Amino acid sequence: MLVRVAAAVVLALLVGGCTPDDAPPPSTQSQLAAVPFPANGAIPASRWHALLVAGDNSSPAFANGVDTLHDRLAALGIKDIKLLFAGDAARPSTSTNVRNSLATLGGEACLVFVTSHGEQRGFFLRPDDRLFSPAAFERALTAGCGALPTVVVVSAWLTVWVSTPEVLVLKLGSPL
Repeated sequence: MLVRVAAAVVLALLVGGCTPDDAPPPSTQSQLAAVPFPANGAIPASRWHALLVAGDNSSPAFANGVDTLHDRLAALGIKDIKLLFAGDAARPSTSTNVRNSLATLGGEACLVFVTSHGEQRGFFLRPDDRLFSPAAFERALTAGCGALPTVVVVSAWLTVWVSTPEVLVLKLGSPL
């Protein structure tokens, strides 16, 4: 239960940081020098691009999490949201689809949400029946988001990810 509450708090903070196009964005203290920001540092929601991945379908919780986050991000004005699901033949969460989706993510800021089972060697992708390693994920993320401001939320037990100045990684459900 504590993990669910923590996940809800993190997602609320994450979603709260996005601003609809017609609302004045909140001011921020710091800016990335390499990426041009509006004067107040906030990037309007319509310029964020998101990838939401349900890597497993052994529980409806994975797809439900992706669907709920999709609805909340869309309500805030994020228009370019790609979805991948373990149980969806039209949009399967294969490693190839994760890489291709990240490679074409673009925008002025990236948001990536992955929910699945995991371990220190990566997160599980049921359609491939294998783990997607942190190194492979980092390469795909770099290809798609480069130095853009990026938020990555990984909800997969025991996965290991490292934040950089351009990438904020939030690990949910992991004691590491």
